[in-house]
Parts: sequence; C-alpha cells; structure tokens
Amino acid sequence: MMLNLLLSGVLGMVANGSSVIYEIEEWSIIRVTITHSIIAMGAFYVIAFTLGWFSPAEPACWIMSAILFFVYVLIWMIQSLIFKHKVKRM
Repeated sequence: MMLNLLLSGVLGMVANGSSVIYEIEEWSIIRVTITHSIIAMGAFYVIAFTLGWFSPAEPACWIMSAILFFVYVLIWMIQSLIFKHKVKRM
C-alpha cells in the first residue's frame, strides 16, 4: 500500500514537473505537447507495470492507452481554446 501511494505521488510529480517543457520558447506547441505527453505516459506505464496495475499483454493496457490519449487531447484542446479566447480579448 505504501509503495502504491509513493509511486502514485511520483507519477503526479513527473506529470506536473514536466510541464516546465512548455517554457521552451524555441519549440512549437505541438512539439512541446508531444514531448510532455510522452514523458507523462511513459512515467504512467513504468509505474503501472511496477505496481502490477496491468501488464503490457493485457487488453486493459491498450484500453488505458486509448483513454489516456483521448483525455490528454481533450484537455489540450480545451486549454488551447481558453487561451485563444483570452488572446482575442486582449
């Protein structure tokens, strides 16, 4: 239980901490977003496999991949629309 709690916290820290990538001004928003998603999803899979949440051979792994991808894209699209609206208001 303690390992689960600790590694879940690490997962949150990695996903949140890797958001500093968005401060690289030389990179396009697409490159930054893809890099962040690879880091966040990579950390998720390492921790999920370590904790035995599922194995790479299980269908649950592919289902979770699709869910993570679509949620990530949805959040990105919503944030993009919010910032575009804020820029127009300026």
